[in-house]
Amino acid sequence: QDQDQHPVLFAFFGDGAMSHGNLHSAFKLATTRHLPIVFVLNNNGLAIRTGVEYQSPLPSLTPTAAGYGMPAEIIYPNFDVATNWRAVKRAADYCRTGNNGPYFLEFKTECRESGHNAHETASMGGYVPRELRLEERGRNPLAHCALSLKIMRLLDAAVEKELTEEVETRIKEAFEAKKNFTAP
Repeated sequence: QDQDQHPVLFAFFGDGAMSHGNLHSAFKLATTRHLPIVFVLNNNGLAIRTGVEYQSPLPSLTPTAAGYGMPAEIIYPNFDVATNWRAVKRAADYCRTGNNGPYFLEFKTECRESGHNAHETASMGGYVPRELRLEERGRNPLAHCALSLKIMRLLDAAVEKELTEEVETRIKEAFEAKKNFTAP
């Protein structure tokens, strides 16, 4: 019920967006108007092919949020679904309480598993070492969670298949709803 009465917007973006003025305008608007927005940064260290060290002198982009007066936290490593969920819940609860305004979450990964764009995946070998890509695959939060549930005998192949199909259906429905959406 609290979610219905006090909705929170989640804004997802990559580390490359941190160098764009539009995002900083959104930070300023959200903080000065105390808007309930959770800004979620997926920091994989690459803005397309540009390393994060060329965007910021700091090892993390979270201090930027402090400059706008936003509470922030870094989630690293981020392959544990329960840890990720708790961080998201903290942020959403903060935004729903009183007139607090936005919250900033930085999810740090070592690299991305695929290319920045669909056409780029095959050429990743040129700038992301194969060993690092393979290592990162082992940190996939969903695969990690599924394995943990299988070890605890809370997930079997049939339930996993059913859940996967349900998620795929929901994603397709969301894309269809987006296609049919018209702004007021």
